[in-house]
Amino acid sequence: MKSLKHIYFDTRAIGEHGIGKCAQEIYKRLPTITPFHNQHNPTSALDCIRLSWALWRLQAKFFYTPGYNPPLFFKGKLVITVHDLNHIDRPEQASFLKTIYYQFVLKRACKKAAYVLTSSTYFKKRVTDWANIPSEKVLAIPIGADNIYTPDGEKLQLDYPYILCVSNRRPHKNEARLIEAFAKANINSEIKLIFSGNPAPESAILLAKYGVENRILFAGIIPEAQLPNYYRGAIAFVFPSLYEGFGLPPLEAMACGCPVVASNSTSIPEVCGDAVLYFDPLNTLEMSEKITEVINNPMLQLTLKQRGIDKAKEYSWDNTVVSIQQYLNKL
Repeated sequence: MKSLKHIYFDTRAIGEHGIGKCAQEIYKRLPTITPFHNQHNPTSALDCIRLSWALWRLQAKFFYTPGYNPPLFFKGKLVITVHDLNHIDRPEQASFLKTIYYQFVLKRACKKAAYVLTSSTYFKKRVTDWANIPSEKVLAIPIGADNIYTPDGEKLQLDYPYILCVSNRRPHKNEARLIEAFAKANINSEIKLIFSGNPAPESAILLAKYGVENRILFAGIIPEAQLPNYYRGAIAFVFPSLYEGFGLPPLEAMACGCPVVASNSTSIPEVCGDAVLYFDPLNTLEMSEKITEVINNPMLQLTLKQRGIDKAKEYSWDNTVVSIQQYLNKL
């Protein structure tokens, strides 16, 4: 393996979930890369300036950021990751400051970068069009699921059967429509819907509106070590999101042998292929019908389970990092 000691990797992005998890998985597979870390908050509006100064002081010639944090000024070669364009594509996520940042910092960085990494061909095209840059320097490199996500292992045992949704309370996750669809699904009333995370202030209002206060639960923050147990124990996994740069939870569910019912939006069909049952995420009736179909059809569950296991084998963090390193070696 060629040494990457000359490349600084922004370790400030490392965390337990989402982008942070991606950064962690990549970093631990690049043992020769040089970590970059300082005390400044990477989410600060001034970070792009402070980062520029820090890299100048280090006399850095190569910088790889696995998040959305490029330097404003950098004369060296830059590799930047754009996971999605949620803050400009989704009106509810947008703000004046975010628009300024994306237009004058992120887009500028994409134009100057040696490579721009995305995790799907859907977003490769979206980023290419948005930044108006050559498509050959925008790379679609799929991410992977951790090795703990397998069909073999402990299942969560509860006193009731359940459907699982690993998500958060952001509007583009489309949970309000899922709550309505679940309430209207023609399934056994003993079946509950479990959301990961804590309820939002408006969650109780939604549950009361559809009369499902006793059938929908919020599990709180689920430690990753326990998450495979939730997937394995579920009758099905439902993912109603309106917008995803990749869509990791359906991949994790498939890897655990859990039948998946998912939105046909953005990158999700590209990632999941023919291994899931799709619905229009804006059509609550269709969502409800698909939930009903998979819950009431054990043979369909078995088909989706096996297809999902097979499809998930196409993705791994090792393959992801091998592909990334091929391009880092060219810097």
